[in-house]
Amino acid sequence: MITTPLPLVSGPAVRRGGVRFTAHDVTGSFEIDVNDVDPASPAGAVAQAVAARLELPLDTPWVLRSDRSGAWLRDDTSIGEQMVENQDASFTLAPKAHLGGGSDR
Repeated sequence: MITTPLPLVSGPAVRRGGVRFTAHDVTGSFEIDVNDVDPASPAGAVAQAVAARLELPLDTPWVLRSDRSGAWLRDDTSIGEQMVENQDASFTLAPKAHLGGGSDR
C-alpha cells in the first residue's frame, strides 16, 4: 500500500481555514473524506494525493471535477480559489485524458 500524505494545514489557527470535501473515483467504487487540506495547495497536487490514498495508479495524471458545478479544477491553481462550495463539497477524481483533437486531413 502506497501512502501519500495530502498537503495538510498545520497549527490550530490555520486549521480553521482548511479545505474539506468528499472525493470519489469516476466509477463510484471508492470514496474518501478529505479534511484540512491547505487551501493554497495546487488542485493537481491534491488530486494526485487523493488518488494515492484511494490506491489508484500513480502513473496516471488525475484531475478533480466539482460534482455541483461540473467544472474541472485547474491543476496549477489553488484548490481554495476554485472551491465554490463552502460546505458539502464533493469532487469526482478522474484520469486526465485528452480526447479528440486536430486532424491531419
